[in-house]
Amino acid sequence: MINKGFIAVTAAFLVMMAGFMFWTATDAKVQNLDITAVNDVVMQAADHWDELLQGRSGQAVNHAYSFAFSIFDRDGKILMATEKGLSENLSMSIINRDTIVDIEKDGVLLGKAVFHNDSQEFLKSKTEQFLLCGVILICSILFCIVLYYWYLRKELFVPFQKMEYFARNIARGDFNVPLEMDHTNLFGAFTESFDLMREELKRAKENERQANQSKKELVASLSHDIKTPVASIQAISELMLAFQRSDKEKKQLETIGQKAEQINQLITNLFQATMEELEKLKVETLEMGSQILSSYIAAADYNHLADLKSIPECMIAADPLRLQQVIDNVMNNSYKYANTSIEISAFCEENYLRVCFRDFGKGAAKEDLPLLFEKFYRGRNTAEINGAGLGLYLARYFMEQMGGSINCENREDGFVVTLFVRLAGKEQFTY
Repeated sequence: MINKGFIAVTAAFLVMMAGFMFWTATDAKVQNLDITAVNDVVMQAADHWDELLQGRSGQAVNHAYSFAFSIFDRDGKILMATEKGLSENLSMSIINRDTIVDIEKDGVLLGKAVFHNDSQEFLKSKTEQFLLCGVILICSILFCIVLYYWYLRKELFVPFQKMEYFARNIARGDFNVPLEMDHTNLFGAFTESFDLMREELKRAKENERQANQSKKELVASLSHDIKTPVASIQAISELMLAFQRSDKEKKQLETIGQKAEQINQLITNLFQATMEELEKLKVETLEMGSQILSSYIAAADYNHLADLKSIPECMIAADPLRLQQVIDNVMNNSYKYANTSIEISAFCEENYLRVCFRDFGKGAAKEDLPLLFEKFYRGRNTAEINGAGLGLYLARYFMEQMGGSINCENREDGFVVTLFVRLAGKEQFTY
């Protein structure tokens, strides 16, 4: 993760610190006494003992030695000392482990020469040096840590934060913010690739937008083109209806006019669905009498195989167009997949009108039942039958938007689709 230059600089710095500590540890040494110089001091003191007793130590003994010493008489009285702070009596000298040498002349003990032991000062000095080295080493380690953090922040954290911000923009669909490229950091090799990806995604999104726009324009154009012949059909059917005297033919012409109007409404919805999302299809709930269902069922029964029982009289809340579409989808599916008669019954319950459509076909596979209302889903027994898998999906959507619901189930002798149409003034249905 760290480049070679950073490793080399850090290693060199630590080696220098180790060398400095080693030099400090081996530089100072305990002072060793020069035996010749010691003997010289003892001889001078013996030769000039009278001057020492008279307090003229400067004339008696040479002070210019590299070591400190003091001289005591036989009674332990100090006669001279080359430095301040030396042992003031023989007892202290013994405790300090000083070197004590007898001063004799002609076999007579005159006093003692005490040569100072500097090992304590040496130990104290070395301790201070090691403490200093320790402080320097700790500071050096902290400096390396700070330097390493700065390096990681510059080479890793900051680039990663930029990539994270870039990824959030991409996730939001904002492809206009480029990723700052720096080939010197660890992500340098990737930033250019990610920015190229951004450009490709931006281009793909623009292509998708243009394709959707073209599709919308095509649907709008087709809607306009289809409305023209549908309007002609409506006009001709109305004209023929005005001159027709047979009740049977009048009813057929009325059916043609109704279907033409329904096609016209569906084309309008198709245009709306193209301009907006599919779930944005408008649903306007109105209050109406339940007997309107009879006309919806009759209009959807193009095979004339439906057996409609009586419908209880009540007020329902529904969108007439959407409810017609739901019934059309249910009955069309029944004729398409079962191709049997359809038994239709209705029951008025507490909050809704329950309308059951029962055919006598094979029904749906058990595994398909929970999925039949999903968008684009088609059952396993529909491979050879044309369809898009949107009929029941739209039926459920419309029923839920009207405050009702839809359900389907297998029976031993067929398949049942149940509509729960909300009663006027009642709360939304919960299944």
